[in-house]
Amino acid sequence: MKRLPRLLAVLHVLSLLSCKQASFYGALGDNVHVVPLAIAPSAASVAIGSNLTFTASGGVPPYTFSIASGMGSINTTSGAFSATTVGAITVQVRDRKNTTSRAMLTVTPTGPLAINPAAVSVNINGTIQFIASGGTPPYTFSIPVKGSGAPTINPATGLYQSGFSAGADTVTVTDSAAPTPATVSSTVTVTTAASNVDYTVQSPPPPSGGVGGMPIPAGYSFVVRNQGVAAGSQPLSWWVYLSNSPSINSAGTLLLVNNVAGALPAGGTLTIPITGSWPIVPVPAGATKYLFVQLSATDDLNSANNFAGPVTITLTPPNVDYTVTTVSSPGPYVAGSTLGWGFTLHNNGTDAGVSPTVQWTAYVSTDPTATIDAGAKAIDSGTTPALAPGASSSPATDVETWPTAPGGPYYLKVSVSSPDDVNTTNNVAVSVPYTTTFVDYTITAVNVLPGTIAGQTLSGNFDLKNIGTGTGSQPVSWTAYVSPTPTLGAGVVVLASSTAAAQPPGIPITIPFSGLWPKTAGLWYLIVTENAGGTIQFPATISSRAPELRQIRPNPITR
Repeated sequence: MKRLPRLLAVLHVLSLLSCKQASFYGALGDNVHVVPLAIAPSAASVAIGSNLTFTASGGVPPYTFSIASGMGSINTTSGAFSATTVGAITVQVRDRKNTTSRAMLTVTPTGPLAINPAAVSVNINGTIQFIASGGTPPYTFSIPVKGSGAPTINPATGLYQSGFSAGADTVTVTDSAAPTPATVSSTVTVTTAASNVDYTVQSPPPPSGGVGGMPIPAGYSFVVRNQGVAAGSQPLSWWVYLSNSPSINSAGTLLLVNNVAGALPAGGTLTIPITGSWPIVPVPAGATKYLFVQLSATDDLNSANNFAGPVTITLTPPNVDYTVTTVSSPGPYVAGSTLGWGFTLHNNGTDAGVSPTVQWTAYVSTDPTATIDAGAKAIDSGTTPALAPGASSSPATDVETWPTAPGGPYYLKVSVSSPDDVNTTNNVAVSVPYTTTFVDYTITAVNVLPGTIAGQTLSGNFDLKNIGTGTGSQPVSWTAYVSPTPTLGAGVVVLASSTAAAQPPGIPITIPFSGLWPKTAGLWYLIVTENAGGTIQFPATISSRAPELRQIRPNPITR
């Protein structure tokens, strides 16, 4: 029988990942046409304390959301926004090519629309300053019911003057909520009765400053005096407002604190402390606010002096300075394998954080700088509670995956953000470089032992080698076939299959196998393939040593 020469061939079937030999970060080239980047909604109005989720479309994903100006908290990955202070805010989304799109957001005071005072008594031709809060500014004031003759009110400022006769007026304020504005009313009782009770703000709060988001310091107060000659008999209501404008009601007003005090004797005074916390203010510029005090008592018929302000308050941001001190991975550093990692957050400032949470996002990148470069891929994000001054925390992180492209070096990056962080120059930290290894099994030789009789024993072995740079951690599955053609097609017969242990790089092992030759004599091809399981193999290569051509002699028993 003529013995045919051994024909050697290697069949490589690469997985989807290994076929993508382009850069891990270069999925889209610079010349690919894309739909322009857009953010939605592009404009909105929300109440303080509420939430709104922004979405992005077009551009080149992934997207990164941020606050370009103003105050608030936003998840850089999901676009979930939380309103933390009243004012105008610009929300921005950036895509992988550093293209940006912006949305304009207005945060209004919390709670339903309210008018103060809600009920009041006044003499003929007396004046009252009405103040709106809550709802959606700007506000419009009106007098739909005029029972005192010819009362007037400034529709923008809310300054009211009663008419020339006794009666009851209804003062109404309407906000700008869409599609249905809200409306609330106050009743003004206009009387000709004389009253010797006359409350006034004798000493308004002194011009001062404060720290946004921090408690109003003790001793911050104002003084009320009954400068009439009669003792008061009705409770004294008071309100303290904070406005963005020296003109009350012109730019939205926040009710800072209010309460009710007892009536004062003639000539009596009362010092009223202002409690609570200042609102959070933008970083780094701070904000100028204007404080107003309003009084009301039903037996005080001289209301012209019941309103005091504005008092200028300069609010500065608290000294909160978040930074990431460490970001690292303990390994293993195998391409496509589990990426365990962690980071440490620290407050370098002298004040505790006033925003409830700190937003963080983690990336993997090939760029070594402490910036979020265009090629950085977000792998995890979350929030962690605010920190006390000098405190540190290690937020819980999810288990991620190294890039499937082996090599590197790769860098882990963490970016943190908080509305009260006064120093944004140190909000990104980068790890040391990590170089990932890979596992790549191949079959270098197939050997067939003597014995080529149809239907009889077939014995052989093959050499398996890890030609990658890392040690495998998953079993290697292999299968030996006998085929009538050089490829695994019709008529193929499984000869044997099993698994081999994971192997270190560079050291081949010989694996024996056995089975039976087909019962039909002729030319047959011996093919051996391996498929290393698990997600850590890269390239995920299915290799074979094939075909080993053999002419099988007929079985003498069946001749």
